[in-house]
Amino acid sequence: SAWVLGALQLRAGLPPLSSSTSSRGRHSFFFYRKLDRWHYLGYQVFYAVPFLYELRTLLDWTCTPTTLDWYSWLKLEDIRGSLYAAGARRRMEAGRKPGERVPRYEKFLQG
Repeated sequence: SAWVLGALQLRAGLPPLSSSTSSRGRHSFFFYRKLDRWHYLGYQVFYAVPFLYELRTLLDWTCTPTTLDWYSWLKLEDIRGSLYAAGARRRMEAGRKPGERVPRYEKFLQG
């Protein structure tokens, strides 16, 4: 049944992607716009505030026409956030050479 619901959602049209002229769509979330250190830091702070991420996801799910139930939408947003975080980390590590030591301040900031 998930295949049928997914096909119906594709036929009806997914939420619109954001563009430079429009701020509508699921992909217009401020922290997902760029893969840089500052947006990633803001995303981490936003994600760390209790229930803020879940409230934003609930609001998006409520306002977006979709066939997904709440738990599937939450899982989808979690996957999207994980992909963003992995991309941002890879972009920040792009200048590092293989085998190069991690500086102490980075170890301190990561926990």
